[in-house]
Amino acid sequence: MSPLLLLTAMLSATPVAKAAPSHNLLLSEWVERIKLPAQHLSVRADPWRAQIELSSELPAQALLRAFPKGAARACPKRVVSGHSLVLHCQSARVQATISGSTIELTLARGLPWADQGAYALKWHYPPELFGLGTACPDSSTPEGQLECRIGEGQSPAQVQQLLQGQSSAMASVREGDLALANNDVTAAMTAWERVGRIGLLARLARVRLCELSGACLGSDEENTTFDTSVLPEPARTEFELRHVRALTLWGRREEAAVMLNDRLADVTRDDPCALWPEVCDGVITSTLNDDQTAVQAMGLELFLRRPNATHDLALTRQASDAAARLGAPGFAANLLASASRSARGDQLEPHLRRVIELYELARDPVRAAVVREYAQTVVKHRSFTARPQPAVEADPAAEGPSPTMGALEDEVQRELELAKAIHSVSRARSLGP
Repeated sequence: MSPLLLLTAMLSATPVAKAAPSHNLLLSEWVERIKLPAQHLSVRADPWRAQIELSSELPAQALLRAFPKGAARACPKRVVSGHSLVLHCQSARVQATISGSTIELTLARGLPWADQGAYALKWHYPPELFGLGTACPDSSTPEGQLECRIGEGQSPAQVQQLLQGQSSAMASVREGDLALANNDVTAAMTAWERVGRIGLLARLARVRLCELSGACLGSDEENTTFDTSVLPEPARTEFELRHVRALTLWGRREEAAVMLNDRLADVTRDDPCALWPEVCDGVITSTLNDDQTAVQAMGLELFLRRPNATHDLALTRQASDAAARLGAPGFAANLLASASRSARGDQLEPHLRRVIELYELARDPVRAAVVREYAQTVVKHRSFTARPQPAVEADPAAEGPSPTMGALEDEVQRELELAKAIHSVSRARSLGP
């Protein structure tokens, strides 16, 4: 049975919270609509954190009070954050759309599709490797030339024009990609169904259908659908990252972390995170914020292995918080201190306060004092009072000039590099020959 027919059968057997004339209903387990006394509502979803952020012309507190009692059952925890109201959902598959002053929450049967537009033309398939003619820039077939233009960075609108008159299997794959970018999931599935069941291009369509329907996830079809055997690059890496993303958003974070960690450990292949950084960072975010300590530790391990992860301030903060929760405040402080140069504007003061707090928790008054002195210099008219510390007898041999913030950052960076090296060696030994 095709995924489209299977979904129709599933829909007839599954109750929906409220009847809705949504064209996305086919791919939703249920729909919940909430009418709010606010205009110009906007929504931003973060599936990696299972959060939905709402904002409007109303203050966030007023928006919170406006929610009917018992509304947003899929997202029971609501937190005011600045000028926005953040809904914490029970599943990463909950997504939201806005129509006027009505918010529609849906639980996707597969992966949430609302954020897929940015990835529509993420992957370029070299024609000579995918049976589409000779190599770029002047492939010998229309579909090969289409892939060449995508590889050159053509916009979705330009690709849509190039698709006019094409009816090949590759054209159907791309029609589906563009339909999904426009949030038309029905048209996307219809296009991918036309690709057929046999061949390399059919595998590209099948993995996309699996993500939308969720029918293969957790079933015997999962490993077959995401199998990377005989796949040329970049499709091999694409399938690996799609599988990792699916496992994470489906709630199987530990499996996803193990899979991504093993892939990052394979130094014989290119860094997958350079090809799709949103997935790597998303998986790290999900695991670092997991309820289970063991999964948080795996998230920290992924963070250490991820190239240039400390250049991302938000991700570094999450890793630092996880390290502190795991009982390593000194390491947490070092992580956060290494990202101090990325903190700007309103972020700087709370960032430095947190670094000082962590060094104090780690009973490292020297480094705490260095950061405090720096903070009092760059953040004017603010107090960074030291916490009372237990008396420690001074070591005359250790006396010398006080380190500066720059020297501390360099020292911390060396310690982090050493920690990463030790981590890599220990993991290699655990994996064995």
